[in-house]
Amino acid sequence: RVVKERRRAKRLPILETFSLFCSVPKLGPVRQSVSDVSELGMGIVVSDDVPAEGLDADKVFEVQMFLNP
Repeated sequence: RVVKERRRAKRLPILETFSLFCSVPKLGPVRQSVSDVSELGMGIVVSDDVPAEGLDADKVFEVQMFLNP
């Protein structure tokens, strides 16, 4: 069964051949894994030990990106 993408922009998964991380200064100096990206945003996996209050969808946050080949 094919499910139509509900988002306005198709999400693309991050390749497993490299790691993409980001740091959200609002959460402190902890690297978070980036799960997918699109032209309109990105999905991150927030560590269990980091309080994620205030990280709601459709909000804009400052991030620092890290790429490990």
